[in-house]
Amino acid sequence: MRKLRRLTTGAVLLALAGCGSNAPATTADAGAPKRGGTLKVSYFPDNPTFSCIDPFQVYWIESRSIIRNFADSLTDQDPKTGEIVPWLAASWQISTDGLTYTFKLRDGVTFSNGKPVDAQAVADNATGWIATVKATNGAAFGASYVQGLTAAKAVDAKTVEFRLSKPNSSFLQATSTTNLAITDPAEYQLTPAERCTGKGVIGSGQFVLDHYTAKVETVLTRRAGYQWPSSLSKNQGEAYLDKVVFNYIAEDSVRTGNLTSGAIDIAWPRNPFTPQDEQLIQRTGHKVEQRSLPGVSFTLFANTDAGHVLADPAVRKALNQAIDRKTYAATVFGATYPVVGGAFNSTTPFYRAQTDKLGYDPDGAAKALDAAGWTAGKDGIRVKDGKQLTIDYPTNQFTPGSSCCRRS
Repeated sequence: MRKLRRLTTGAVLLALAGCGSNAPATTADAGAPKRGGTLKVSYFPDNPTFSCIDPFQVYWIESRSIIRNFADSLTDQDPKTGEIVPWLAASWQISTDGLTYTFKLRDGVTFSNGKPVDAQAVADNATGWIATVKATNGAAFGASYVQGLTAAKAVDAKTVEFRLSKPNSSFLQATSTTNLAITDPAEYQLTPAERCTGKGVIGSGQFVLDHYTAKVETVLTRRAGYQWPSSLSKNQGEAYLDKVVFNYIAEDSVRTGNLTSGAIDIAWPRNPFTPQDEQLIQRTGHKVEQRSLPGVSFTLFANTDAGHVLADPAVRKALNQAIDRKTYAATVFGATYPVVGGAFNSTTPFYRAQTDKLGYDPDGAAKALDAAGWTAGKDGIRVKDGKQLTIDYPTNQFTPGSSCCRRS
C-alpha cells in the first residue's frame, strides 16, 4: 500500500525508510520488512531562497528530515519524554559551572567514506561550526545552537571536550539536532556555499547522500554495515531500502496525481490536503497519515507598541475569545484537522494542553471590549474615541485561509 503523510517529521520518515521494501511497510502492514526496493517521495518545493543540504546551515524541515537519514548526532531526544539519550556519544558530563561538556564516544563508528568518527573529528566539527557562524555572519541556522561555544578539543581518541564562554542550558539538547549532526570535518575546508550543494557532506548514518540537486531531487542510498543507531530507533541495523528518491513538486494537485497514479510512494505536502484531495486519495486505495510537528504551534508577533490597538490587554483577550478555532480549522483544512491546544503542538516534549484558555466565547469578547471602552457602532464595528477597532493582518499564499490562493 502506498502511504501518504501529512504534517510529519524526520523521525517518522526514518521509520518508513528503515522498514521498507518495494511497497514500504509500516506497523500496520502484515509480515516482516524485506530488504530492497526504492522509495519515491514527492516533497513540497525546495527552499526558494536558500536551497541547501548542509546540516549546520539549513533549517527547511524537508531538508532536515532527509539529513537525519544520512547524518547521526552525538545524542538523540525521546519525542515522548524529552529525555536526551546516547547516540554517537556513549555518555557525557557537564561541569558544575556549565562551561564544559565532555562526551565519551562509541567504539567502531565510521563515516560512510570509512574515516573514524573519533574525538578529533567531533572537535573539528565544532571548529567548523564556529567558523561557519563567522563566515555567514550568524545566518546559518545552527548558529542558534552554539551560542557561547568557543572551542573543542580531543582529550583522547574517544573523549572530546566542548568549552563555552557562558552557560547554555540548551546545548545538550542541541547536540541531538540535525544542525549539530557530525559529518566528515573535511567538508569545512569548503565554503558554506559549496557545502550547501552537498559537496563533501558525508555523514555516518543509515544512508549515504548520493547527490543533491537543488529544487530538483535528493537521492539517498543504503549504507552497508551500519550498526550504531540510537536506542530510540526500531531498526538497530542497516536500512531495508536500497534507495530513497526525493523530488520537489510545487503543485499540490500534481503531487496527489503522482501518488494516485502510482508514480510515487509518498506525497509529502507542506500544507494539509484539501478535503477533496483527501477523499480522492482514500477512494483510490491510499492512506492519509498525519502527525503534528513538535514545536511552536504558530508564530504570530502582535504589534503591542503604544498607540496600536493590541497594546491593550483587553483587546488581545477579546480577540482570543472571538476566534472559533474548531470551525476555522474544519473550514480551512477539513473536519479531521486537529484544533490547536496551546502555544505548542501536542507532540512537543513536556506539552500541556491550554484548551481552557482557548475556548470560543463571543459574549465574553463583547464584554471585554465594552469594559475597555470599545462600543459597537451602527455598522457593528467597535469604536473608541472616534477610532475604529481595526487590525492589519498581512496574508500570502502560505497563510491558512488566505484570499489570494487557498492551498489547503
